[in-house]
Amino acid sequence: MALANELGAAGEKAAQRYLLSRRIRILEVNWRDPLCEIDIIASDGRYLLIVEVKSRMEYTATSPLDAINVAKAHQMMLGGMRYAQRMRIDLPVRYDVVEALYCPASDLFEIKYHRGYFPAEEIALQEALPHGSAQP
Repeated sequence: MALANELGAAGEKAAQRYLLSRRIRILEVNWRDPLCEIDIIASDGRYLLIVEVKSRMEYTATSPLDAINVAKAHQMMLGGMRYAQRMRIDLPVRYDVVEALYCPASDLFEIKYHRGYFPAEEIALQEALPHGSAQP
């Protein structure tokens, strides 16, 4: 698996299989809005799940989680709110992250699922802080 976009697409498929195996219902894949894109929108019956999938080769210097910054979290939050409003879904929204780590030796993905990776309130606080300020 050579190209980054091939790795990303395969990682998203592996993430979908993982979620389905956990009885999570996938509502949308690669949902686009003029202001954002969400990798997977799903529901476990109690929450509307906004899921970001980060795929990497098994042995890379950085963690896939390093790619989740305040801007990405804000985009997920915005997408979750817009989707819930548009589809009239009255469930609390949870923001999850799936790490899909590809192992070339086995040609399989190791999946790490982070439920509630960040609370919406934390992102709102981060945005309110002046640039360069640390969170209290």
